Amino acid sequence: MTSKSDGSLVGRRLGGYEVVSFIGRGGMGAVWRGRDLALDRAVAIKTLSPEIARTPGQTERFVREARVAAKLNHPNVVQIYAAGCEEGVAFMVLELVTGCSLHELARANQPFPLRTACTLLRDAGKGLAAAHALGIVHRDLKPENILVTSAGVPKLADFGLAYSQHGQRITTSGVFLGTPQYASPEQCNAEELTERSDLYSLGVVLYELVSGRPPYEAPTPLALFKKILTDPVPPLPPRPG
Repeated sequence: MTSKSDGSLVGRRLGGYEVVSFIGRGGMGAVWRGRDLALDRAVAIKTLSPEIARTPGQTERFVREARVAAKLNHPNVVQIYAAGCEEGVAFMVLELVTGCSLHELARANQPFPLRTACTLLRDAGKGLAAAHALGIVHRDLKPENILVTSAGVPKLADFGLAYSQHGQRITTSGVFLGTPQYASPEQCNAEELTERSDLYSLGVVLYELVSGRPPYEAPTPLALFKKILTDPVPPLPPRPG
């Protein structure tokens, strides 16, 4: 059930798209089911929350995500169709993925089948390779940012922290960006990130799928960073059966 604020955009037109219903809310804003009025197809519409939009640099980051993701055209990457700002609402229009996140899929299937885990991450890696070929580093790979369609196709999503190695950066070095549990050692040190950082994070996702937990756990981000930087990777626990 959605609140009144959740439904505030339902029926509204943003560019050539109509907001149909509320899907969910995240840290940066909301996601809506929409309709492409010209092509009569279902789409997803991502909007930036007014509170976030008032924070310096956040609208620019939102627009950058659209520009970065728009460069990618790959079956294992969520496609972006349009972006804009109308009457103070910053939005982007994306492919509507019918399915769930890898995080949700893993929670519903424990222990997670090893063959399925390897197949999903192999295919997600193809989308990642396409991004890397364009000089794009995702920087926030985690199960929540890998969507799995009802046909079992993984798609990389949420390029909000990504940057193009060939373009202007908005974030600065010396600042941690990402999700601590999936951070690479260089990410923990707020150092320059490359494609290898994404591969490390993808490996952490695979470890978690196979074992049911991430390789490193700690009560605080700083304690977690210390483990990632100094401790060897724990051996995988025995799988049932």
